[in-house]
Amino acid sequence: QRQRRRGAKLATFIVPAEIYPARLHATSHGISAASGKVGAIIGSFGFLYLAQSPDPAKAAAHGYPPSIGVRNSLFTLAGCSLLGFLLTFLVPEPKGKSLEEMSRENEVGQP
Repeated sequence: QRQRRRGAKLATFIVPAEIYPARLHATSHGISAASGKVGAIIGSFGFLYLAQSPDPAKAAAHGYPPSIGVRNSLFTLAGCSLLGFLLTFLVPEPKGKSLEEMSRENEVGQP
């Protein structure tokens, strides 16, 4: 539980502070936090529906439509996690540079 909260904080607070230009910090933090919350809601309810039995008789007993089952829904979650892991490599590394240097805000001719 504690480790999962650290990962969420990393994605919503630290990454936006390092990769977005200084003038967009507040906006980027808001968008990142909102996206994380929307993703959590979609994941919670999506897993509930995806985990239902593919057998129509069993699924109807619980009041949900038939779906792909627990095993396949866990494979789907694993695939999403792997995709998220791979996408983190697209985040630029600051390498000790300031935000202004990374976004090139101070260069002549930049708006």
